[in-house]
Amino acid sequence: MASNPIQRRARQSFLVGFLIALIIMAIVVVLLFMRISNLNEENASLQSLQKSNTKTIFTLSSDVKSGETITEDMLVSTSVLAQIDVNNYITSGDFYDEEGNQIELVAKTDLTGGAPVLKDTVTTGDNVLTDDQRIMEFNMIVLPSELENGDFIDVRFSLPDGTTYVVLSKKYVEQTTATGVWMKLTEEEILMINSAIVEAYQITGARLYAVQYTDPGMQESAVETYSPSENVITLIYNDANIVEEARNELTSKLVTNYNSQRENINNYKTDMDNDELSSNVESGNEQENELISTARDEFVSALDGTGLVGSENY
Repeated sequence: MASNPIQRRARQSFLVGFLIALIIMAIVVVLLFMRISNLNEENASLQSLQKSNTKTIFTLSSDVKSGETITEDMLVSTSVLAQIDVNNYITSGDFYDEEGNQIELVAKTDLTGGAPVLKDTVTTGDNVLTDDQRIMEFNMIVLPSELENGDFIDVRFSLPDGTTYVVLSKKYVEQTTATGVWMKLTEEEILMINSAIVEAYQITGARLYAVQYTDPGMQESAVETYSPSENVITLIYNDANIVEEARNELTSKLVTNYNSQRENINNYKTDMDNDELSSNVESGNEQENELISTARDEFVSALDGTGLVGSENY
C-alpha cells in the first residue's frame, strides 16, 4: 500500500532531523574532546611549570645573632613556589668543602627564625676546632656591664699611661655571669692570657678588660698586639700541647714586634721590687671588680630566666 505523502514527508523530516542531531552531537563530542585535550595539556603545562618553579630552600628554626655559628641542625627544608635562583640560598652542601671537611658558617648579621638563609648573609668562620682547645673560666677580667652569652669580645691589657695591648681577639663568649666569663682557648692563648693576668696584677694601675664587638658577623678580628714575658715565651716554645703552626706564627710575630711591645711594660716592672710585685698580684683588681660587679649584678638580675646569662651549662 502506498504511503501517505504526508506520512512520507514526516518520516523524511524525522530522518533529516535525526541526522542533523547526530551531526550536532558529533560536533559537540569532538569539541568537548578537543576542549578536554586542551585542558589536559594546559594542566600538564601548569604542573610542569609548577614543578620547575618549586624550589627547596632552607629556613632557620630559630633566631640567630650576628657572629653566631649556623649548624645544619638549625635549618629546616622548605618548598616554595617562586621563580627564584636557588644558588643564592645556602644548602647542606655549603657546610662542607670539596674534600668533605666540615665548614663553619657564621651569620654576618642578625637573622630571624623562619626566614630563608641567603649566602650573602653568612660567611665562613675562621674558628677551627683543634686538639688543644679548652673551655676556660676567668673571673678577673673587667666585663662590660651588659655582656651576654654569645657575644664576641677582645680581651685587652692597658697600662697606667693609657697604652693598650690586645691579648685575645674576637673570642666567643660561651657563657657569662656577674663576674665571670667562659671562652674557648687554645694552649697558646691560655698561656698568653695567664701572662697578661699576672702582669695586670703586678703593675699598679694596669687592668685587663673586655670590649664587645658591635657587629661581629661583619667586623674583622682585631690584631693581637700583646707580647708575653720571656719566661712565658720559653714555655710556649717548649709546650708540647701547642701545635707547630701556632708556634711558628707566634715566633714570626714576636721577632718583629717583641722589643717595642715589651719595653713599656718592662719599664713599669723594673721600678718595683719583688715584694711589691707579689703584693700587687695578691690584691689584684679588687676595687675595679667590685664596681663592675654591682652593675653586672643588676643586669644579670634583670635577665634572670631568659637564658642570656646564667651558669646552667657549665
